[in-house]
Amino acid sequence: MNKRIIDNNKEIISLKSNNSILHPLTCDWMNAENDICLTKYTYNQKNKTFNYYSNYKCKNNINIDEYKNKLYIPPLGIGSDILLKIYEINSEDSLIDWIENNLDTTNILTVNRILNCWIINNLEILKDHHDILIKIYINLIMNYSNKNIIKLIENNKINLNKETKYFIDYWINKYNNNNFKFNLLEDYTNYINKKYL
Repeated sequence: MNKRIIDNNKEIISLKSNNSILHPLTCDWMNAENDICLTKYTYNQKNKTFNYYSNYKCKNNINIDEYKNKLYIPPLGIGSDILLKIYEINSEDSLIDWIENNLDTTNILTVNRILNCWIINNLEILKDHHDILIKIYINLIMNYSNKNIIKLIENNKINLNKETKYFIDYWINKYNNNNFKFNLLEDYTNYINKKYL
């Protein structure tokens, strides 16, 4: 896990098959069945897809020492409560206002990170009162989901209100504050994609 290395072409040293690594940019666990080259996290606005890594072959003519000279040092960890204070989010209303004011101008990664922080800090309350999340995640799915999912929703093949309520009910009761991987948007998007595509 000490080889978190990026060069100017957005490449990271290859991850050998049957290994796992914590991605230095997204903090997601990456598993490989074959050698892959990790890349910086990107969001494709046209296709509305997230790209964590590419399956293209790493340059095999670059020396390991050359990579080591370009080490990426992950940012300093900040607790969820501190991050919410930075963005001045201290209530449901301030969360909704922040999302409405920033959804079109802020990277979806930041919006998702703020939401996950707010959920972590309010998880016990949300187990009984999570209607606020339903409206937020319907909005996120409509803005950032796969275009095929959007078509199904628009053609009434997916009842987004029903699906969102069902999934959030299930998800909120499944998780607790001790879970390491905590990403409602990613889990919900995966659920919708697997069920309907």
